[in-house]
Amino acid sequence: MQTMIRFAACVLGLLGAQPAFAQTVAITNVTLIDGTGAPPAADQTVLVRDGKIAAVGAEVAVPRGVVRIDGRGKFLIPGLFDAHIHVPGNGDRALGMTALHSFLYSGVTSVYDAGNNADYIMGLRADERAGRILAPRIFATGAGITYPKSWGAGLSATLVDAWPEDMAAVDANLARQPDLQKFTFENFGTGANAWVPSFSPELFTQVVQHVKSKGVRTTIHISDEAHARVAIAAGADTWAHPVAVGRMSAEFPKMVADSGTIVVTTLAVFDNIVRTVDDPSYLDTPLMRAVMEPAQIEDLKTRGRNQYLSIGWGSWFKTTLSFSQGNVKQLHDAGATLALGTDRALGPLVHREMELVAQSGIAPLDVITIATLNAARYVGREADLGSIEPGKWADLVLLDADPVADIANVARIARVFKGGIEVDRAKLQLPVNRK
Repeated sequence: MQTMIRFAACVLGLLGAQPAFAQTVAITNVTLIDGTGAPPAADQTVLVRDGKIAAVGAEVAVPRGVVRIDGRGKFLIPGLFDAHIHVPGNGDRALGMTALHSFLYSGVTSVYDAGNNADYIMGLRADERAGRILAPRIFATGAGITYPKSWGAGLSATLVDAWPEDMAAVDANLARQPDLQKFTFENFGTGANAWVPSFSPELFTQVVQHVKSKGVRTTIHISDEAHARVAIAAGADTWAHPVAVGRMSAEFPKMVADSGTIVVTTLAVFDNIVRTVDDPSYLDTPLMRAVMEPAQIEDLKTRGRNQYLSIGWGSWFKTTLSFSQGNVKQLHDAGATLALGTDRALGPLVHREMELVAQSGIAPLDVITIATLNAARYVGREADLGSIEPGKWADLVLLDADPVADIANVARIARVFKGGIEVDRAKLQLPVNRK
């Protein structure tokens, strides 16, 4: 019976993907927050044609016959972008589609999957790009690269411990055309995490430079400054996390900024565990209840919470979160580029991530750029995504309240558009929409 339900849900997800006709749309009289960091602009018109932004401004001429959306009293931001997720399911598409729909419901129009069953995630990516499923834009690594018996050695990881002998396996993964190639460069041995083997700096550098020589962007899982310094020296493009296990040295944030490294925030992954242990009532908020099954919520409150308590993750990650927030703020103040990511797979946690970044002391206007244009920069797609500018894809979120006054207002969603087509949030494959 359960299999039949999942099959039916998957079929509904596929049928729901049939694209609507891309109409010419004008959103008028709206306050525009374009994602570039420019201050909000009142009484703007955004003209969308053929799925892309055709014109933006106070004096845009709106042609006859265009669908008009009155944005008076509302606020328009770019579609949100979670630059670190792992789509659940490991082949179970019904679970994966529910997670992907939770992002659309939450105004997230692009995601980057930072390591997964390669056949599964690359299949979802292909179907999204062909319009066969309704989902956010999917960017993906497929199989991550790590050292044998190290962190991330499961799933369909590419294991490397010899140069150049293992480059054939690396090249096989690159043949899948990952949007970024993820590496895990981690020993742990701190707090709740036991020590694990990892790359030597020399081998790590050789493999990173091999991947870059093929024209593929790189992102690195690191958690401490020592590994982060090696990643900078190796020429890695981005990090999948900030330094999290302690404070950075005084000169290091400027070194990161000068290197051009883009750093994903990933504060929600720690906060999610801490809140589940300390006060799981956050699971009962309307947005969480909209996208999570009641049984999932109850399981997390009981079995999940007890598991976190038994291994000491609640207290350890409370400390880790504090260091991570401080390090994120130091990186921002030094001029480093931050991109928003949760290391989770649930749309509402993108809003929590934005709140946590703002709580670190970063202004809401900058948080919006971190969650939109900077995340597009992270995957190398800032030329056509991430901000509301002519020529870019019309991935847009219309809000009922001002997110610059309070970043929590990003959750006050009125409408979501992907490629100029409105997402019917009432038809997404989610608990909130079941009669």
